[in-house]
Amino acid sequence: MALIPHQVILNAASDSGIQESRSASKKKAPRMHGMMPNVWYGAIPSLSVLRGHPSFVCLPERDDVTLEYGRASYRYIKEDDVLWSRLHAGRLTTGNLNAALGFYEPCAGKVLRLHKSWLSHSRIVSVYHHLCDDVYDIGAAKGAEGDAHGRMRNEQAHVLANQQGLRHGNDTDEEAFEALKLRKARSLKSMRDMNKVRCAWGSAQEATTLAILCEHWRTDKMLFEVGLFALNDDEIRLRGFSPDDLPPIGATPDALCMDTCDKSVAVSTFGSFLDACAVVEVKNSCPFTFSCSSRGKCAFHVRDRGPREYVDVLHVPQLQFQMLCSNTPSAFLVSKSASKGIRIFQMARDDEYIQCMLTVLRSFYKTYVVKKRVPPVNALSNLKEHQELLMRTRAIARACLLVDVIDDQEGLLQNIVHSKTIDKRYFLDS
Repeated sequence: MALIPHQVILNAASDSGIQESRSASKKKAPRMHGMMPNVWYGAIPSLSVLRGHPSFVCLPERDDVTLEYGRASYRYIKEDDVLWSRLHAGRLTTGNLNAALGFYEPCAGKVLRLHKSWLSHSRIVSVYHHLCDDVYDIGAAKGAEGDAHGRMRNEQAHVLANQQGLRHGNDTDEEAFEALKLRKARSLKSMRDMNKVRCAWGSAQEATTLAILCEHWRTDKMLFEVGLFALNDDEIRLRGFSPDDLPPIGATPDALCMDTCDKSVAVSTFGSFLDACAVVEVKNSCPFTFSCSSRGKCAFHVRDRGPREYVDVLHVPQLQFQMLCSNTPSAFLVSKSASKGIRIFQMARDDEYIQCMLTVLRSFYKTYVVKKRVPPVNALSNLKEHQELLMRTRAIARACLLVDVIDDQEGLLQNIVHSKTIDKRYFLDS
């Protein structure tokens, strides 16, 4: 980048112009504290904007998906579809994986060096009850792995969904979006729960992070929208387990990516050659904190610490699980801050770790879920494989590489929305 001489800068503006600019910037400075946090700060207004990006391969509508293809058809169900949520009933997914592995128990938390706020025996009890429920499968898909005809129909629907003219538009109902933001802000105000705020921020910002990634990688990579990858019985048997040894398993990465800018190649890959792809998982850094003064006055405050500086140990099982279910060889963890850029880390697939993880899950499932026994505190700590899993988790987290940094997230975002205004209000208090 060429440097601009200091004198040129001085000659470009008068002292009065600089003062006016400073005055204007002060007037436009966003409010930095309040009671109604705006979790859509700096975000694109809807998923349609992401789905309309030329470097994003979207999924077909649910009516166009052949569910008789079996569990492999679940990958074509969009995450914002109610069916996607139903498919989690009785199934072990990344949302409850760490609990099933006993990571939040006192002994494991000590080895992993987790903050005490993470530790709770109720987490493993909750996933126990979840896995005792009946698994939700769809009609003819029960126990089936699908057929070539159904697979071909889903691949054709995928191609049609990404053809010119059938892509999702960028039109957004601004009034409805503003009403949604206000409802969420009022809800968070009433709860005053930072865990709820962090979760809401992460969900609201995910599509924006992926859209920025599409723009950043548009000459190198394509991103795929994906549904639930259900682990099939053949893969379980290849690893030396019986399907009855484990609960129904599935995972939904935030996206997959592939090293190509040819959309036709990318779409055809989704059906068969996922080993050419990588998992993309987004972990957005929430800028809000909550505190109360000595006089009892409470408020949320903005404190943007920037993107994550390393991969957390709790993300290791999630990413390895996603690579297992999607049959991919590596994963990118993408951390976006509100205003201080994005960091991208890469994690390699570790099949020995995956084998160890499945062994621990088998023990949990057969000892407690199958026998309808509520797991006691530190239920898995005496397992040799559990101790190995904890140590390998820390080692994998340390081995992850920082592979890319995005400083100009604002510029990339403006390229996506063009002339539309991005909401830069941290708070929606009147």
